[in-house]
Amino acid sequence: MSDLQVIKRVRHQEELLALASASLVGKGDGRISYANAKRLFVHAMQRGHITRTERRTLKHILHTYNITSKARKYLETQLSRIDGTKHYDLDLIHAADAATQGRSDGRISMEDALPMMDMLHEKFGKMTNADRRTMQYILASYKCTWPAIALMKATMGD
Repeated sequence: MSDLQVIKRVRHQEELLALASASLVGKGDGRISYANAKRLFVHAMQRGHITRTERRTLKHILHTYNITSKARKYLETQLSRIDGTKHYDLDLIHAADAATQGRSDGRISMEDALPMMDMLHEKFGKMTNADRRTMQYILASYKCTWPAIALMKATMGD
């Protein structure tokens, strides 16, 4: 387990705080950049999920460190996708993000959904609870074409 640092009687992950502090020094204007925010989140998610302490630490960084607006929006969005103790498959969410960015209608199409379904089957050969929760999140949060919705629901067994 990582070393903890106590700030105002609340435990935080020391490594994340050190990364945040290091990103303020050197090049730039003394703020955590978008690239550094991504590094912080990837570091917190390195085990495939985020702990309560890591989540609390990232929120602490958001509220107390000097951070760019783009970095703030990124971290807030990523943290909103992790609901308490529920964990989502970020590879699937990133695939959904990529499918909807730069498209004319911003929807996940059947062509976008097929590789996502392949990702599900390549990992374990069966759908885990986190995978099912992630697919439900994608269906609720992203615009999808009707064929893509039907494929995702069929894959989930709904």
